[in-house]
Amino acid sequence: MSKIIITIIFIILSSSSPSSSSSYFNIPKTLLSHDFKLASHEFLSVNITDVKSKTPLTVFVPEDQAFADASAAGYKTLPIENKYFVLQCHMVSDYLSPSLLRQTAKVWHLEATMGTAIMGNKKYMMNITLQGNGSVAVGNPFVRGIVTRTIYDHSPIAVYGIT
Repeated sequence: MSKIIITIIFIILSSSSPSSSSSYFNIPKTLLSHDFKLASHEFLSVNITDVKSKTPLTVFVPEDQAFADASAAGYKTLPIENKYFVLQCHMVSDYLSPSLLRQTAKVWHLEATMGTAIMGNKKYMMNITLQGNGSVAVGNPFVRGIVTRTIYDHSPIAVYGIT
């Protein structure tokens, strides 16, 4: 009888432990499954992998061509901590579903990024705007991209591909 109770307790503890794979969202794995190979590699290289699946998060991921262009412009030679910071500037600690993203973009809107929190500097805020052609643009004083597709949307996490 005690062996059965111990087994049941072990199963309950195992299923509720923070290391349970269902309680985390793997960004690189999701990106790779949507043909964002360079982006997946970059997130892995700076150790941005698993995030808590119950934490609100929106990630704007540059398409592979954007990473290739950035590498030509010097991104590839940045130290790991700078690459980490750049990727954090593409992340917002709010859940912006596709409809909420469009609604947010209709009114000129600045959103704090994870990079804003790291540096404590408002110049790393993300400007989300609706373009004349109906597309959603995201940017800051350093870079601007257009949302091209929804990669993942399951509350409270959204991941978008950008140019």
